[in-house]
Amino acid sequence: KEIVSNEPPVAQFHLFNIDHEIAFHGKLYEITGNETLKKFQSLLLPVFDYVHNSGLLKQQSKLKTFVSHGGLVEILEKGTPEEFRNGMRSHLENHFVRLFESD
Repeated sequence: KEIVSNEPPVAQFHLFNIDHEIAFHGKLYEITGNETLKKFQSLLLPVFDYVHNSGLLKQQSKLKTFVSHGGLVEILEKGTPEEFRNGMRSHLENHFVRLFESD
């Protein structure tokens, strides 16, 4: 909750902030106690940096509303594992659309 309290109040409409992503997803990996996930994040960070600075991402003309980090926290507290999986898919959807949509 502390991490998401530092994010913009309408985060569900913001595409990506690397600092928020690292803090939030890093905390999820820490909570699991899974060292492989934590190491995997450190491997992904240079890839994320490259993709976001290279121009590979297309500007999306219409963003869909997706599940914010705050929404994921709420699901973790009150929802089921299936609801969390679906929330995470929704959370990541706009990133994938920007990578794979055709011109």
